[in-house]
Amino acid sequence: MYGRIRLKVFLGLLVVVALFVAGVRIIPVYFHAYEFQDAIRAEARMFPSAWPAKTMKQVQVRLYKKAGSLGLPIRQDQIQVFSAPGGIGITSRFTVRVDLIVLERNLDFNFSTTTQETR
Repeated sequence: MYGRIRLKVFLGLLVVVALFVAGVRIIPVYFHAYEFQDAIRAEARMFPSAWPAKTMKQVQVRLYKKAGSLGLPIRQDQIQVFSAPGGIGITSRFTVRVDLIVLERNLDFNFSTTTQETR
């Protein structure tokens, strides 16, 4: 009887620890990825009215540096900045590998925005 209770308590604690480890390792990745998405939207929104005017390459480099400061494993070529009517479009697709001690998980992100200047 006491052996079963101890086993249930042990398994319950094991599940709680596993959920805690997963949360500690996954939640920050999502937080930083969506912070990067906000940076993409801000760059696209401010591009048409920026003074002095920025080039698309400058926007790409700024976003690459932002991703690096957030600890996201993004290569510069994974950030595409292209011309769109009245503004620019920005897309970024990347994968973050998360180590959960007993297994590894890939988190895929695909962000895209197009900004058009309002007239």
